[in-house]
Amino acid sequence: MRVLVTGGAGFLGSHVVYELVKRGYEVSIFTKPTTNLFRIRQFIEDKSVHVHYGDILNARSFEKAVKNRDYIIHTAALLYHNKRGLVYKVNYLGAVNVFRAAYKNNVKKVIHVSTAFVNFYKHGVIREDNGYNCLRNEYGISKMRSELVAKYYVKKGLDITIVRPTAIYGAGDTKGWTLFIKFAKKGLLVISIGNPKMKFNPIYVSDVAIGILKALEYGCSGESYILAGDEIIEWEKFIELAMNGKQPLLYIPEKTLREIVKSIRRSFLGTILMLPDEEMLKIFYKGFVYSNEKAKKELKWKPLIGLKWGIKLVEKWIEQGEIFRY
Repeated sequence: MRVLVTGGAGFLGSHVVYELVKRGYEVSIFTKPTTNLFRIRQFIEDKSVHVHYGDILNARSFEKAVKNRDYIIHTAALLYHNKRGLVYKVNYLGAVNVFRAAYKNNVKKVIHVSTAFVNFYKHGVIREDNGYNCLRNEYGISKMRSELVAKYYVKKGLDITIVRPTAIYGAGDTKGWTLFIKFAKKGLLVISIGNPKMKFNPIYVSDVAIGILKALEYGCSGESYILAGDEIIEWEKFIELAMNGKQPLLYIPEKTLREIVKSIRRSFLGTILMLPDEEMLKIFYKGFVYSNEKAKKELKWKPLIGLKWGIKLVEKWIEQGEIFRY
């Protein structure tokens, strides 16, 4: 079975590639020519993965990669960027190009990796059937609209299953939630952002990758599945695990952090630094708890790596000099 993984050299995509290779799939990835391939170097060297270079926003270059593929797993996305409009284009227009090419080339099934944050502004435990109430920024809106386009193509006959991961962390992450663990282990987390009492249920990256393969096997067309960890933890307890029982001297209040980020974005540094927008920062203060019951039941999946074990795996990766090898 021939699978194309968009963003296959990225943090999540590379873990998906590993799980596919391990199970004997014929794997190719689609990525930009400027992408650092360090996460999948071993698969390229042993010729178990083929690389297609191109731009997800260039429909023609993507269509060449789709030919003769049975399945597409679409992980390519941007979380934030200092160039206004780029996140929206990559996440929304990129998804449109994926669905259009898949439909045109009679791809058997597409797994669209969205985000749990298409429904963020709801109190209590959030489930798939709670509708849309997304993060009100380029990331949230683009992910929500890409899901709506997916449902349009489902009506046209394309088999698409949507997965919605929550906060993903793990070895190989260079700019996400794992940074907090990394800074903590290096003694750099003297001051932290976030509401220490906010609750969330993060998930280790390999559990998400396995969930995606389960969706490929068992997912129903047009359905969405939240991939969330079983453990609900307060932010300060998560930081405490990462800091071996210690705590930062200070947690920056949300209002203060928003002003700091706003000032940096307006300055010269705002053109250089990749900073999340003020809306994205709400994640660290409001908190979020998502149900994974539907994924467990219908995808025959469950998270295997608990928080303590997951943090230890990240520690080991850091101790090994952040050299990535499966």
